[in-house]
Amino acid sequence: MTSIVLARTITGTYGVEAYAVFSLVVSLPLLLPVIDLGLGAAVTNAAAGLPSEAEKFVAILRASGKYLLGGCAIGLLVINLIGLLQLWPPILGVDQVLGMNWGVCLALSVFLMTMPASIGYAILIGLKRNPLAILLQGVAPILSGLVVIAASLQLNLQSIIAISTIGIPIASWLALAMAIASLRARGIRPNLRRPVQTRPALFGSAGPMLVIALAMPFAIQGGRLILSWRASLEDVAVYSAAMIAFLPVFSIAQVAGRSLWGEYAHDRANHHSSTRRFAIGLTTGAVIGLGGFAGLVVAGPFVSRLAVGNAVHVPWALYWLLGGVVLVQALHLASGMYLTDSRGLRFQALTTVLTVVFVTSCTVVLVGSAGTLAPAISLLIGLTLCQFVPCLLHAVSRLSVRERWLTYAGHSKSSART
Repeated sequence: MTSIVLARTITGTYGVEAYAVFSLVVSLPLLLPVIDLGLGAAVTNAAAGLPSEAEKFVAILRASGKYLLGGCAIGLLVINLIGLLQLWPPILGVDQVLGMNWGVCLALSVFLMTMPASIGYAILIGLKRNPLAILLQGVAPILSGLVVIAASLQLNLQSIIAISTIGIPIASWLALAMAIASLRARGIRPNLRRPVQTRPALFGSAGPMLVIALAMPFAIQGGRLILSWRASLEDVAVYSAAMIAFLPVFSIAQVAGRSLWGEYAHDRANHHSSTRRFAIGLTTGAVIGLGGFAGLVVAGPFVSRLAVGNAVHVPWALYWLLGGVVLVQALHLASGMYLTDSRGLRFQALTTVLTVVFVTSCTVVLVGSAGTLAPAISLLIGLTLCQFVPCLLHAVSRLSVRERWLTYAGHSKSSART
């Protein structure tokens, strides 16, 4: 609802072109969700092994914190260097006359403050507290109400852009505080000053996760940038209007099954079967996906019109295509969450890179003929062929092999007892 009010306010106050620029800037953090540098995967898997592997968890948490603090410092340096060189407008494909350079620079600097706290969500997922993680993530859009107030006061657009990301770090630091409270409630008190003997294996999972987190958002969000480079700001505004309805539904499809990660990690740590859980996850994903598809096709035009009025016309076919993307993503949840050990993440990193290459190249080729439909067409085909199908086949194959191994191990133990 906040995004609808914000889009309506900016469109009505500053015009369609200003809204197009604003939507480009706000989408940048969505292109950079590698805010945990991929280390969240190792933290989640370690948290799932608590309390028996407390020393390993503390070692991973400590090492991750050091890397994230260093990454935050380097990121701030790069972002502000680009700002000093006045390069943000050409990077975004917007006119230098609009004067968005320092607004973008400040918005990204605020966003980068999320980095040290980003492992809070990873801890909560590992502790099977996904509902709390989802609730806390919902705090960020609510805090965007500050931007609505600023826009209603008709502050200059650069100031509004500068504070557009303020909700994300606040929500992340709150998540970290809740994660620490959850650990203490379970009797885990991570003493970061106490020396530990365990050497954490971070990069077996962090490396592939970093690739996934870097690449996948560009496949989802990069359409606006390609339209800004290859089409017009009016096309960006049309696509952004459809994304207002699409992104909340897509986010539900993404996070609905995220609790499966902790469940699968717990199964691996305790040598339990995951076959039944996988089947339930696939069925649940289908139900969520079909619901999201129907909701987006039926209610999407109304939501977009509520946000931008009659300033732009969004073709109905765009909602059908984006609804298909929601369905495919929801179906992918079961296999995507199962393939979260080091081996599975390496496979997902490969399929993600293939997806991004396909979606980007296909969008560039189609944008001249399909216009605003090009990013959605490319995304639907790319996610289906390059990610969902291969990951599903790989997950089912691994489940089958693991089931046979668990059966054999169970028979061996029974024979040993007799």
